[in-house]
Amino acid sequence: MLNANVIGEVKYSEWLANVVLVPKKNGKMRMCIDFIDLNKACKKDPFPLPRIDASVDKATRCQRFSLLDCFSGYHQIWMKKKDEDKTKDVLGSQLDRNIIAYIDDIVVMSKNKDDHVSDL
Repeated sequence: MLNANVIGEVKYSEWLANVVLVPKKNGKMRMCIDFIDLNKACKKDPFPLPRIDASVDKATRCQRFSLLDCFSGYHQIWMKKKDEDKTKDVLGSQLDRNIIAYIDDIVVMSKNKDDHVSDL
């Protein structure tokens, strides 16, 4: 993906995570990474990945659902560098109660089978 310019390397020197050596019970040292400062510096995701158990529970109350695999389309959306931060907000504003998005997969669920085509 790096060679195809789908992803890119990012350097944030102010976000370096501290390495901490912690003694184990057997006297050896364990290397741990302190991500507290990194977590404080990162933007919070307004649309975190959905909980699978909640998604399954929601699907059981529906008469119809469709699974859409957007892998090919997901990796072919090219945009201007200045607009990359805006992409997560566009999808998030279009999500409805009956739609679950998980990276490149979308599940459209309809409580009533007659509404499913319009939901899609």
